[in-house]
Amino acid sequence: MIEQTERPRLVLAYAEPAHASRMGRSFRRRGWEVHVVGNSAEARRLAAALAPELVILDTELVDESGWLTCAKLRADQPEQRIFLVTPQVDLDKEELSEFVGAAALFARGDDIAVLLPEAADASVPA
Repeated sequence: MIEQTERPRLVLAYAEPAHASRMGRSFRRRGWEVHVVGNSAEARRLAAALAPELVILDTELVDESGWLTCAKLRADQPEQRIFLVTPQVDLDKEELSEFVGAAALFARGDDIAVLLPEAADASVPA
């Protein structure tokens, strides 16, 4: 009997629907099960319920920052792998992303192809 493997899961919390849709499609094309939400409360709820391999958070969510959401997720689920997406990456934001426990930080303008090689390693514990 051939064992079926589940598709990796992604929770994508993003403030801008058009960009979230494009990013979600890119992951789906590569075999991911994608759950798109627009706020941090729903991202935390789904992360707890689904145990995704990866959570991607926009740093500018409507109900609280992705930075704070990342810290809360890491406190509740220390093994959770989290990527943050910010309008622009600089040294201060890189340091903050390390402080809150993010596995990676990307600029909103980065090509999704830059993100995907990192995502391939999402099943590796953080």
